[in-house]
Amino acid sequence: MNKPNTAAKSLEARKIDLAILEAQDAIRADPNNWEAHYNLASIYFSQKEYKLAEEIFLKILAAGNKSYAVYRGLGNVFYAQKNYREAAKYLEKAVDLKYKDPESHYDLALVYYKLNQEELFVQECTRALVVDKNFARAHYSMGFYYAQQKKYDQAIKELVKAIKISPADPEAHFLLMKIYLKKGEEKGAMEQCVETLKYNPKHIAAHYQQGLFAEKYEDYAMAVKEFVEVKRLAPDYPNIPEKIANTLKKEEEKYYQEIKKKPTDLKPYLSLADLYYEVGRLDLAAEKCEEVLALDKNNIIAHSNLGVIYASVEKYIKAIVEYKKALAVDPDNRSVQENLKLAFRLGIKYYRKLLENDKDDINAWDSLILIYREQEDYISVIDVYEEKTENIKDSAKAKKEYALFGKMFLKESLAMMKLDNQKVYRVGLAYLAQNDLDAAEQVFKIILENNPKNVQSLYLMGRVLSKKNNIAQALGYFQKAYHLNPSYRDTYIQIKNICLKEVEDLKKKLMENPEDVKSIKSMAEIYEAQQLYEEAINYYKKLCVLEPNNQDYQNKYKNIYESLITQLARQVDQASLDLNAYLSLGELYEQDAQLSKSISVYDRGLKLFPQEKELLERKFKASQKAVEQFERYLEKDPNNVEVLFALAAFAVSVGYHLKAINALARAIELKSSIAERAKISLDFKDLRTNAKFQELVQVKADRGTVDQVIE
Repeated sequence: MNKPNTAAKSLEARKIDLAILEAQDAIRADPNNWEAHYNLASIYFSQKEYKLAEEIFLKILAAGNKSYAVYRGLGNVFYAQKNYREAAKYLEKAVDLKYKDPESHYDLALVYYKLNQEELFVQECTRALVVDKNFARAHYSMGFYYAQQKKYDQAIKELVKAIKISPADPEAHFLLMKIYLKKGEEKGAMEQCVETLKYNPKHIAAHYQQGLFAEKYEDYAMAVKEFVEVKRLAPDYPNIPEKIANTLKKEEEKYYQEIKKKPTDLKPYLSLADLYYEVGRLDLAAEKCEEVLALDKNNIIAHSNLGVIYASVEKYIKAIVEYKKALAVDPDNRSVQENLKLAFRLGIKYYRKLLENDKDDINAWDSLILIYREQEDYISVIDVYEEKTENIKDSAKAKKEYALFGKMFLKESLAMMKLDNQKVYRVGLAYLAQNDLDAAEQVFKIILENNPKNVQSLYLMGRVLSKKNNIAQALGYFQKAYHLNPSYRDTYIQIKNICLKEVEDLKKKLMENPEDVKSIKSMAEIYEAQQLYEEAINYYKKLCVLEPNNQDYQNKYKNIYESLITQLARQVDQASLDLNAYLSLGELYEQDAQLSKSISVYDRGLKLFPQEKELLERKFKASQKAVEQFERYLEKDPNNVEVLFALAAFAVSVGYHLKAINALARAIELKSSIAERAKISLDFKDLRTNAKFQELVQVKADRGTVDQVIE
């Protein structure tokens, strides 16, 4: 590992501690690694550990490593420590070693300036510009120097060059502004003040100067705004309170004169509201907005401004009301829409914070409920009501309020249902709010019959069932809701964990009593809810054995069986690499005596897993069962040609060649047409090359040759 380079990269990435460790590691590995020493000194310099940096740079020089970088580094260390004579000594050597480096000339120029060697300062700045004509800092420093010498034209010339090279330098613009002011060129000064704030919006002195310009030209609103910004950035800035008070008073007088002339003109009221808001007089700002609304109750600006004022003092309910009034006038106003969303978000956060500190804060609970109601987020309204009843001391009163809300909400929701069938779920919510769980369940069931992917209804059905302690079914609904909308993840995980614990408890019960129907049923329902059909079907099978006359269990078993078949068949159709899918699907078909399908599934599995022993064994056993099954069929119907063909095919696959010959011969006796013989030839042409089959045919000479038997 190249330790020095690593340290340098860490320093660039501002990983200081890591950079120091890497440089020290490199030095320990090789004490003569001077690049590592240099990196360590540079790190200390960047952290203002000047003495440590000085010590290392001098050590490097003492070892004979007298490079330009070391001399320049040492010169800058002494400059930082205000030891300008030593700084000059080392920087002069750096310039000698690398004359065409503008940085070292510039560093030396700054040292000469500190030593009051002004001619040498100008000389080194000039040399830096000879080496690099676009070295903006040299132009800026020359401009600064000439400004101090009151050589304003030369200063302007240098600063204009600096700005042309580096237009985004706010300090160059600000210095140029000050020079224009000195020369009485106010227009140029105002332009440069604007440019300063363009590239540094937090430039305090520029804001102050902008305020002075505005005050001079009687733009008191702008002056107030600039002085307020200065106060915000630097609360202790001299004379700012007086400046704000004076300009505010003058601006107030102007607007009050306008109001006196024309009391119905809304503009001066709104301007005063903006002015008061700017200086933090929110009470007066709100008062002016109210005066506007007294003249024009639908004034969107006044409603919106009131919303902003209320939100800024954490009166979020009032803010929301005002934003909604504004949107009633202009529903498409994007600015108000965004402010409303922000008020909802901040209000919820604010009242939740209050409740963290005091769970018995009735006002916070009620405010939170109001916000969710204004949002029309009725699920959250009910959540908060339930939280409130669990947490406050006067829970009886809270439950009564909740019940009253439920009645009112039900009436409101039923009326809405007639108007808009998409909001039927509100009725279910109303029943849930009244704790009428059976009624709520019926409503959500109806919704889900029409729209099985209605996420809100899936979630609420889960809520209802969990309240009824039917955790397994609740989990199924929460799982579906979560898959459609990941925001329901926390609830799903919470219920899933409850189910996992319940599974462990049920397993213990079943170890003690393997025929406990109630526990078996619970296990079946939990696995079914999680769509773990292989586990669920085993438990439903046990229930069918224990209670053979229970039609519900029979139907459940059938439904789960079909769901599992569908699930596994989908995997097999997609050529899944899950071996278990082929084994499980084949086994299910076997259990249902669908042996042809079972063998077909095993064959598909063997294409992907040709050496899989279990698949081979399963196929062989299924084929044996198929032979036995077809033999039983033939006992009832000995002349069924299709069964004879099938028996022959499966008999060959398991090595029952004699049975295959007998079945084929019997089929030929029954069906002797040319077309049917051709079909037999196609179906069993692979038997021609089967030596064992040929041998057996020859033994049964009365049946003819192999070709005669097959063809």
